[in-house]
Amino acid sequence: MMIDMSKMNDAKFVVNNDEKLIRVQAGALWGDVDRECSKENRYVVGGMVSHTGVAGLTLGGGIGWLSRAYGLTCDSLVSVRMVSVEEETIVEVNEKDELMFGLRGGGGNFGICTEFTFKTRKLTKMDHGIFVYPFENATKVVETYFVMTNPFSETQPKIPDNITLYLFIAKDQIIIMSLFHEGDVTENEKDQVSYNFYTENIIGKLFEMEPLLTSFCDDYVELQQKFDIGNSHGKKYYWKTLFFNEPIQKQAINHLLECIKTAPYTTNIEVMHLGGEISRKSKQDTAYVQRDAIYEIHSIGSWENNTDISVFKNWADSQFYSGLCNFSCNVSGYVNTSGAVDCNTIEYYKENYEKLVQLKRKYDPSNLLKRNHNIKP
Repeated sequence: MMIDMSKMNDAKFVVNNDEKLIRVQAGALWGDVDRECSKENRYVVGGMVSHTGVAGLTLGGGIGWLSRAYGLTCDSLVSVRMVSVEEETIVEVNEKDELMFGLRGGGGNFGICTEFTFKTRKLTKMDHGIFVYPFENATKVVETYFVMTNPFSETQPKIPDNITLYLFIAKDQIIIMSLFHEGDVTENEKDQVSYNFYTENIIGKLFEMEPLLTSFCDDYVELQQKFDIGNSHGKKYYWKTLFFNEPIQKQAINHLLECIKTAPYTTNIEVMHLGGEISRKSKQDTAYVQRDAIYEIHSIGSWENNTDISVFKNWADSQFYSGLCNFSCNVSGYVNTSGAVDCNTIEYYKENYEKLVQLKRKYDPSNLLKRNHNIKP
C-alpha cells in the first residue's frame, strides 16, 4: 500500500516563545519550504535538491548545504505529528519524547508522519561558487579538495563551519562547489573572519587551479535548484554510498579517478563535506549515529527507458564500492543515498540499534512498516 501525500504540501511560519518555526506537511518538497522561508530570509537545513521530499530526507537524517553550521535536518526538528500504526491515533511527538530519538534518522519505521515543525535560521549573506576543471587536471584538483577539507591537518588551517565544499567527479570533468554563508548579524565580526578565510584560502586556491568555467550566485533558493536537472524525476537511479571517518589517502583518490574511467557514462561520484556541527551532536541523542564521519562519498548512475540495471550495479558494487572499502574503517553508507536492500541496518545504526528495536517493538511490533531500511522488532 502507498499513500499519496502530495497534496498535503503546506508550509507556514509559526511563532513559539519568540522563536520562528516553520510547520511543514509531509507531502511538501524542499522547494516549497525554501520559497516560504525566503519571505522571512530564514531557512531550514534541507537537502541539496529542491524536489526532494521533506519527510524522507528528514527521517533519514538530512545532509545539506547548511549542515556543517547547524547540524542535520533532523537536528532542527522540534515536533512531529504521526499516525500510530498500532492504535491508529494521531500522536504529537515533541523534542523530549523518547520517539523523537527514532524519528531523527531512524527512517519510516515507527509510524506515518504527516507534519514536521522545524527551527529556522537567519541567512543574511550567501556566496556560492561553481568551479569546473578538465579531467586531465583531476589528480591535482581532487587532492587539493581533500587537503582543504581535512579537519585533522597539521599544516592547513581548519575550514570554519559556515563554509562547505562539495566535490563532483565525472568522466570528463571535475567540479567543486563552494558555499559561504552568514547568520545572525550579531556574529558579524566572526563572520568577517570566516569570509576572509573563504576568499583567500578557498576561492583563491580554486582560481589558482585555472578552472575552465565558473559561476556564482547569492540566492539560497537558486542554490537549492542547482542539482535538480541532474536528479530529475522520471529517471531510474542506482546509488552506492560509504562514510569516511578519516582523511582520504592518495591511494583512495587514485581509486576514485581510475574507477570513474570505467563507469557507465551517466554515472558520477560525489563527495559531501561533513563535520562541523554535525559531529558535535551526541551519538546517543539521535538515531543518526554517523557523527564522526567527515565525508560521505557516493556514486550515482542514472538512466531512462529499458537500460539494463546490471551495467550500473556491477560497476558500483564490484569496482567503486568494494575498492573504496579498502580505505575506510567505516563501511556503512548513508540511508538517504542507498537502497533498502543494500543497507545493513544493524551495522549502520551501530550502538543505537538496540534502542531503535525497543522503539519498533513499542510502535510497530508487527512490522507493518517494512518497505524501508527496516529495523526488525
